[in-house]
Amino acid sequence: MADYAKTGFDAPRISGYDAQRSLSPMWLRNVVQSQIWVDGEGVTDGFSAQADGAEIRVLKHNPVTGNPRTLGPLGETNRGHLRDSLDDYTEPTSQAYGIHPVHIYDLPHEIAVSVEDMIPLDVLNRESLKIEQRLRTLVNSFTLATKIAAVVNYAEDEDYDDNIVEVSDDNVLEALQEAHGELDKGDADNGIDVFPLEGRIAVLSPTGKQKFLKTDSSIYQLGSSQALNMIEIGSGGATASPNQVNTHIRGYFGHFMGAPMFMMAQQVIKVAGEWLGIEDDLTEKIYGVLSAAESTGRAFAMPERQKIQDSQRSYGLTIVPHVRWGATVFYPKGVVFLVNDKSDFKGLIPEDDDELKVIGMKSRE
Repeated sequence: MADYAKTGFDAPRISGYDAQRSLSPMWLRNVVQSQIWVDGEGVTDGFSAQADGAEIRVLKHNPVTGNPRTLGPLGETNRGHLRDSLDDYTEPTSQAYGIHPVHIYDLPHEIAVSVEDMIPLDVLNRESLKIEQRLRTLVNSFTLATKIAAVVNYAEDEDYDDNIVEVSDDNVLEALQEAHGELDKGDADNGIDVFPLEGRIAVLSPTGKQKFLKTDSSIYQLGSSQALNMIEIGSGGATASPNQVNTHIRGYFGHFMGAPMFMMAQQVIKVAGEWLGIEDDLTEKIYGVLSAAESTGRAFAMPERQKIQDSQRSYGLTIVPHVRWGATVFYPKGVVFLVNDKSDFKGLIPEDDDELKVIGMKSRE
């Protein structure tokens, strides 16, 4: 029989306050900081500990697009003053953008016990870990769904699909190189010359990762001891150190062309389809996505202390999570998808609708 630390009759009882003090820091770390896409890598994040706010400010990169003047005979003769008028100015390089955290997870979790509110700590911790895992899946899949909707809707509205790269002959490596080339083109309409390399992140599906590492043109066809070392540590980049690899909380497995690579679980892709209301299996359509941090803004709202109270239904405790989030894609050209079939991917918009919409699953019932 397990010997629990605080279940003896002579041991102090675990109050809701003590549980909040113990579990809340883990929630903040495991839910907010354990996402695949984190601030500066594929997204620009904003966070608030005030979970009841209607809007969170997220920094949107707004490049300068001002033009120069030419003095002298070729330009403005005898007009060497500073500027034409007080109305001649440019906006700052960054501006606050309001994101509404309209998606919420607040389902109460009941933990019943048989002796008042004395409960094994590991049971409480285990239930908390399950909630954290579900929240990670929901937010990761929501972020993916937001990127899918933005790219597909942009292709429909603007007739632009260069940021949808079709993988030919299972050559994910070549497709990922092409995706980096698309981000190198920037977004001239919004004054972006090149999406910076330091903010890029490649996220591949399990199938995409396998094809990246295994095909005839894969990175392992090097015929050198360096390739053997990469295979040994399970890395997709020769510069990765072993202690960085196999961290499946985020799925990191190496660098390629200067950008980190991560693997997203199939469940993340499947749940992304549920966010979008798509019945087809997206795991067969998507090999991966390459994103720039400037492309997407995301906001979290989560109280510093999670609410844990006595159960109203039985002896025990109730964990009441209260996590809200929202996101928007500022620049669709900063998101590039690697897909099995481009036409099929562009056709994800339902026939009875004119765009993809990201809506919580319970709100679709």
